[in-house]
Amino acid sequence: MELAASLAADDPEPEIVVAVVESLAFRRGDRQVNRIMQAASDATWKALGKESYPYHLTDAQLDTRLAAERAAARAAETEPVRLLGCIADEKPVDAGARITALLGRADIEFKDMNVDRAIARAFPEFSGAVAAGLMARIAADLPLPYRAGDYLKEAPLVDSGPVAEAALDPSTPARRLNAAAAVIGPATLSALFDQLFAIDDQMQALGRYDQQLSNAYSRLQDAITATRQDVFVAVLVARGQTDNPRRIGLLADLLARHGGSSGRSRPPIGAAHRATVRTDIDAWITRLRAAPNTVRHASSEVARAAERLADASLAEPLRLLLERDLTDHAAARAAYLAKPGGPMPADASTGYSMLYARAFAAMHDAPAVAVLTRELSDLRWGIDAAGALYEIWSADYPPKEERIFGSWTNFSQHLSRRAERAAGTPPTSEFAESIFAVIRRFGDAANSDAKQQHALALAVTGLALPHGAKRREIEALLGLPQPITHKQRLLVAAAGAGEIIPVTLLMDGLRNLLDAARTQTWRLDENRGELMGWIDLFPFSDDPERVHEALALLPEPHRRPHALHRLLETLPQSPVASALATLERLAADNPAFLQDFEWMNALIKLDTEDAALMVLDGLCEGRIPVHDDFRLSRALTGWTRKYPAVRAALIARYRLLAAGNIRRVLEMAMDDLADEEVFMALFESHVSARDAIHSLVGLVRNLAIGRKRSDQWAGAFEEFGVPLTGLRARLFAMLPANDDRARLAKQCLIAIEKHRDEHGRVSNEPRHPDIVTGRAWPPEADEPRGAVS
Repeated sequence: MELAASLAADDPEPEIVVAVVESLAFRRGDRQVNRIMQAASDATWKALGKESYPYHLTDAQLDTRLAAERAAARAAETEPVRLLGCIADEKPVDAGARITALLGRADIEFKDMNVDRAIARAFPEFSGAVAAGLMARIAADLPLPYRAGDYLKEAPLVDSGPVAEAALDPSTPARRLNAAAAVIGPATLSALFDQLFAIDDQMQALGRYDQQLSNAYSRLQDAITATRQDVFVAVLVARGQTDNPRRIGLLADLLARHGGSSGRSRPPIGAAHRATVRTDIDAWITRLRAAPNTVRHASSEVARAAERLADASLAEPLRLLLERDLTDHAAARAAYLAKPGGPMPADASTGYSMLYARAFAAMHDAPAVAVLTRELSDLRWGIDAAGALYEIWSADYPPKEERIFGSWTNFSQHLSRRAERAAGTPPTSEFAESIFAVIRRFGDAANSDAKQQHALALAVTGLALPHGAKRREIEALLGLPQPITHKQRLLVAAAGAGEIIPVTLLMDGLRNLLDAARTQTWRLDENRGELMGWIDLFPFSDDPERVHEALALLPEPHRRPHALHRLLETLPQSPVASALATLERLAADNPAFLQDFEWMNALIKLDTEDAALMVLDGLCEGRIPVHDDFRLSRALTGWTRKYPAVRAALIARYRLLAAGNIRRVLEMAMDDLADEEVFMALFESHVSARDAIHSLVGLVRNLAIGRKRSDQWAGAFEEFGVPLTGLRARLFAMLPANDDRARLAKQCLIAIEKHRDEHGRVSNEPRHPDIVTGRAWPPEADEPRGAVS
């Protein structure tokens, strides 16, 4: 810091000096900052005055000048974004009026994020001024920032004037309209509802899709859903007294969408509005249930609205509406199948039970749970009911395991759950017991195919929940006289739950698939086929080694390393011994696996001593290529720290290697080990090398400097000197020989001394000439405590 301050004080470039001052101020180098600014030129002071940091200087006289320079820079500033930032930082008395005036200027453009950042910076303390400025921009039809409506949530509502007029003008662009929607009052919003109803009537009368009408409809829909909740609910309730199913569906859709333009995350309906909205939804359900004709689409929109409200008192009314929907759906399908011809109509082809299940899951409470539990045995939607129970359980017990993103398979809990089962009876849950009660009734060979298949599907969800010991039920389901293809999802769920699955079923499923693929070749396709869905399960079977027998049945292209990447991803999630044996056998049968990144990645993920030794042996023997030296060396470093046998083998292997890529990987691994024995191995191998010290400099630093987390700065580390008494004595003893070893030893000692200069001396460490004697330096460090000199 002293050196930087000295250089900056003499530098003629203001920009460089200012950069150094900012850096030193951040590091609390106040004394150095003051020294630089005491000698700074007028140009440097002007440059610093244009910056917002440092906020103050500790020298009062210098701080007064800084304030004057900033005032002068602010007075001369014309760029609105920088002006806005200055006002937000300095908070003058007239800050609000100035911010409003600035935001209303026509020359502000939103071509980059700087303006948006400046507005976001000013908004927390000057929300009213920011809102007033944006209102002026809406009125003047000026460009607006992204998500301008977020800054207008507390602005006064308007039902007249240019903002309201812009909201009602069909030619207003979407961004301006959505911003205006955040401040319009009930009269203007009611007029927007009328416009939307009129467009919907035109679309219904036309009887076919029209792009222009659809765009106009979506434009108004987005604007209405961007309005304030209290205004929206008041207008919705006023318009909700209708018997028209299509209009009910439209209103319910708006309610489901309100408060967000994308995704399912929207603010909850406020407590002040919940009773009113609940009354409206209940009335809609009653009217739709009484409608003489099919109203399935409108009813599904009401289910979405019920999900948004999430009020469990609507559980039973919604169940009755679902019953009507399921009845109408079955009737539509029966009518079509009786006289098939042409495309199947939507009422016959589209099922909405998933939407109802989501609504029950959102309700969460006892009435909804009672409906879902009771309906598990309904062949029409019991699977969706089970899924809703799982969603409720997951909300109460968020998963603790780390999710595997970007992966085909996720059996990450297999090993822990397998161990849990081996240790005793694992925990269960009320939802799982309810599901398995239905499974036991339906999962009987005497039942219809539909009931058996329902039981198989229910078990997939039941096994995802804490379910206790259900091996008997699983075996009964696997023994049902159903096609093996109907059992594949159950096998996946069982593996995920830590169960050991029968390999004979996997072989049956694979042979069945290969037979079908003779005519339906797409079923072996890498992206949309079913092949790897069977192969992935072998590591969790009662005979994992039979995966090689399974692979032998496949066409040659499907046995190549690239085609088996899913298996390589799965193996590290399975029992270690069989996984390692499988990886070793794959490479023995086809050496191309040794060249494949995912094969190596699987060994690294296994993270065992045997896997580490396999990698080290394969690397040093040249069978494993050096494709990713950083990843390989990092893995070797971790294994060396964890397993003494790997450490010993790595050092022994390294001593025998000739220079080249393989030795370089081992050196990279050893560089990260603060270990005297490792250092000496590297030292001896570099004695005769040119510029040998450059190869050892990293390890010397790791040995000489320790690190610990800072108590003052989160995420920062403090570095300190580490005693190297034995190592320095060994190096010092080499010096009298005056040979290559002595030369390199001297360079290493000098490097250690430089680190001592930078990070401080180690008080109880010997220094020359006392290295041989081992005495501490200074001599007082050797004196007994309490000794008097």
